[in-house]
Amino acid sequence: FIPLIVRSYILNNLTKYMRESGYTLKKILLEISKIKSPDMHSENKVCIVNPPTKVQREIYDLLQIELHDCIG
Repeated sequence: FIPLIVRSYILNNLTKYMRESGYTLKKILLEISKIKSPDMHSENKVCIVNPPTKVQREIYDLLQIELHDCIG
């Protein structure tokens, strides 16, 4: 049931982007899975180890998820 909710949320927020860019849901999930983050999270914000690509930033912006680079 939870995966259905997550899929619905992603599709609702990214449908226009998917049409414009030609990305499928599978490609978007693949882009998201490429992001490397440590197990430690502070204040429910994702801490990214390597800088996100332009596509990853666009996806996270559309999903309203804040990205913060880790230092060190």
